[in-house]
Amino acid sequence: MAYPSLFDRTIQLLGEDGFNKLRQAKVAIIGLGGVGGTCFMCLFRSGVSSFLLMDGDEVSESNLNRQILYSPSDIGKKKVEAAYAYASPYLAEGASVDLKPYRLMPGDIDNYGLDQYEAVIDCIDDVPAKVALAEYCVNHDIPLLMSLGMGNRLDPTKVGLTSLDKTSGCPLARKVRYELRKQKVDISKISVAFSTEEPLKKGPVPASIMTVPSSAGLALAYQAMKILLFKK
Repeated sequence: MAYPSLFDRTIQLLGEDGFNKLRQAKVAIIGLGGVGGTCFMCLFRSGVSSFLLMDGDEVSESNLNRQILYSPSDIGKKKVEAAYAYASPYLAEGASVDLKPYRLMPGDIDNYGLDQYEAVIDCIDDVPAKVALAEYCVNHDIPLLMSLGMGNRLDPTKVGLTSLDKTSGCPLARKVRYELRKQKVDISKISVAFSTEEPLKKGPVPASIMTVPSSAGLALAYQAMKILLFKK
């Protein structure tokens, strides 16, 4: 650890026992864009050092207005590699970070080792992938935290946490609920971050700045820390 006093105030807040729970925890984050990047940053700056990071994209210039992990020098790099390079000074010696520089494929979920993780955080937009991931996690009793639609919105105070069965007004949530109910998956077991703000525009490519995606990322990180700190 390059900064020995880095976590002093974290320990003041959580206590040694709480901090050690985070230090020993293992978290999977699927998607390292505006939501997942902020979530990852919050967790590693809070002390979590063992991760699975999955994202098939490379950093592009259009990401830089809202995706907190990346700088212009990262353009063209794999997001998982740039994210790990950013986080590495904060990680404990012996930290375990499994980098998967590809998209989640529904047919391959059994091969990802997700059952090793105490929380799985879904920050992707692809409906079949979200459905397959949710089905896997619920069936294996793995806590799943899911981000819903955050594009085309501006107000970070409209982002909240609930369960998937209690969301409304989100087209992405509606599609995911429909598919999971067909598979008889208990959607009340899936925690979600969602926005109650009406979209400000529509279009094939979502518009976005930092406010709403980062708010969702912080909310998911908080929910993950609750699971890690208060698990039995």
